[in-house]
Amino acid sequence: MKKILLLLSASALLWSCDQGKKARIDGTFSGLSHDTVLLEMVTTQQRTVVDSTVTSRQGDFSFRVELPVAAPTFFNLLCNGSVIPLIVSPGEKIAVNSLCDLSHNYTIEGSPDSEILMEFNRFYDRSVATLDSLSRLYAATPADAAHEVRRKEILDRYTQDYLRIKREHINFIVSNASSMASIYALYQRLPNDPSLFNPQSDIVYYRIVADSLGRRYPDSPHVAALNKDIERQQTALNMVSLAEPFILRKAIRHFEEGRIVIFACGTGNPYCSTDTAAALRACEISADILLMAKNVDGIYDSDPKTNPFAKKYENLRYSDIINRGLKVIDFTAATMCMENNVPTLAFGLNEDKSIVRAVCGEELGTVITV
Repeated sequence: MKKILLLLSASALLWSCDQGKKARIDGTFSGLSHDTVLLEMVTTQQRTVVDSTVTSRQGDFSFRVELPVAAPTFFNLLCNGSVIPLIVSPGEKIAVNSLCDLSHNYTIEGSPDSEILMEFNRFYDRSVATLDSLSRLYAATPADAAHEVRRKEILDRYTQDYLRIKREHINFIVSNASSMASIYALYQRLPNDPSLFNPQSDIVYYRIVADSLGRRYPDSPHVAALNKDIERQQTALNMVSLAEPFILRKAIRHFEEGRIVIFACGTGNPYCSTDTAAALRACEISADILLMAKNVDGIYDSDPKTNPFAKKYENLRYSDIINRGLKVIDFTAATMCMENNVPTLAFGLNEDKSIVRAVCGEELGTVITV
């Protein structure tokens, strides 16, 4: 009996190992019959069609997928000129269904990363359509004195929408930094726009994503390629006469040598507050804790300057900060620290010897944890 149990356990183990790089994609493209569906794998080097099938009379199709690594992998479903991007993880059973317009009217179930990617593509398609519509309207408006005001209104609207789309794009990347969909979003650009926001600031968003995904998927070739892109980018400010430029490996080496490292001047990026800059560096160096000196001696349920009965919190979770809208640190910084499990101590800068007391581990302020 023991031998039988041993053989059964070994068989189960072999099956489990065999499934470590496998996934399944099923779907229905309603309205299609006997149409060819291609499965294209997207690597850091190329795109390769790895399988194909023909839909049934009802539009059903199915693929059994072998992943190159035991990590999320990018694929495209191709059919009649339409493309549906997917992020397939080991063991997933993904259902893709669509009506008529495959690229814009489809649903995905069974793959969290693919669902996030679907939401981004819907946002991106709407954004491009909005800007294209305004561009056509501007081009169709006569360039004469009688229409000068109208052309300016259209141009102002285009600028406002363009900046709004940029902000939403960046917010998506930061909010979903732990999803492989954030890598996809990093490399998407609006028409005729070479940068995510601008060449000087984009590096911070690349680093946020690389740091978050590097911890979750250390063996992913997509994360490795992202890190190489970061290494190729140059600093926007040349300050070598004042200090050496920030290089993570050098900073870590200084710590290993027992030296004190001072990160100064923030990151120099728009939409990146000092809170976010501090959180970014804390996550990059795997800090034990992030100390934030504030104008008040901790976190309260309301402004203690205007409400004498405001309640001070001794301990909070990052989810509390986000859900209750407590304005002690910005949302991006809180999300980054939460994803990387870096606690924060918020304490009063104006208290006597508060920095020394905080560094020495004295109980003060408010501690924020995961």
